[in-house]
Amino acid sequence: MDAHTSMGGAVYMATFTIRHHAFQRCGDLRASLVEAWRRVQQGSVWQGLKERYGIIGTIRALEVTHGQNGWHPHLHLLICTKRILSDVQQSALADGLWNRWSSSLHRGGLGSATRDAFQFDRCGTAADAGAYVAKWGAASELVKGHAKLARGGGMSPWQLLREAGAGSKEAANLFREYAKAFKGARQLTWSVGFRAAYGFGPEVDDDHLLEDTAFTTETICHLPSGIFRQVVVKEIEVAVLNAADAGIVDADGVVVHDPGWPAVLARIRDAGIAWPDGEGWFNRPIAVPESEAA
Repeated sequence: MDAHTSMGGAVYMATFTIRHHAFQRCGDLRASLVEAWRRVQQGSVWQGLKERYGIIGTIRALEVTHGQNGWHPHLHLLICTKRILSDVQQSALADGLWNRWSSSLHRGGLGSATRDAFQFDRCGTAADAGAYVAKWGAASELVKGHAKLARGGGMSPWQLLREAGAGSKEAANLFREYAKAFKGARQLTWSVGFRAAYGFGPEVDDDHLLEDTAFTTETICHLPSGIFRQVVVKEIEVAVLNAADAGIVDADGVVVHDPGWPAVLARIRDAGIAWPDGEGWFNRPIAVPESEAA
């Protein structure tokens, strides 16, 4: 987006959705939504819109939430044009996209959609454009935890997973349905040739990224299996890892224990897990038989 806007291009945001009901399955709605957008991009009408308004590429993001009316799928779209459109042109492009989308829904037997659910605006900055399509990505959801409910009171899949972890069987069943429906789906999809136009190569999958990345590791300590089981039972695995990585800081911001073994030992003992004193245990890994290490 930075590259595109620096060359005088503009970026517009569009949101598309379809009618949905509580009895519809997540996988069926996802397939219908994607197929509807595929039809939009077919034929002379779409080619005419691209030529008339200088559309050189699109980036599509797939999102789904669950609420009172069941699964609610959306497409968030970035439409990149060669130039900034006038207000009249922007309005005309919005009308053209909406008419194209509405026609696609009718042709696919998906009924009609309300214009109120359709949004079309120009992005103020490249960062806004990136946030618009990336905010529903797994990375953002896992890191930020999705503290807020999805718009309209619905729940994101990761909020459903959280509820499942808290004991909700309904949420667990819904998350399983989502996971099955979206297995293998791309959260972000680039139009053909758009990445290459700005010098980006083909997208690399996670397995290849792992193969091409050199990871360095450091052994801080070995936890005997008995102690590790207590760590798991007391649910302090994350706290122990954080102590190893960042140390322990008190409420006043004072470092109580430096990162590494001292902080790990302190965190384990703070949880009431007994670890005997022993020479060298505070400054070097503890050697235990491989069969007992966890």
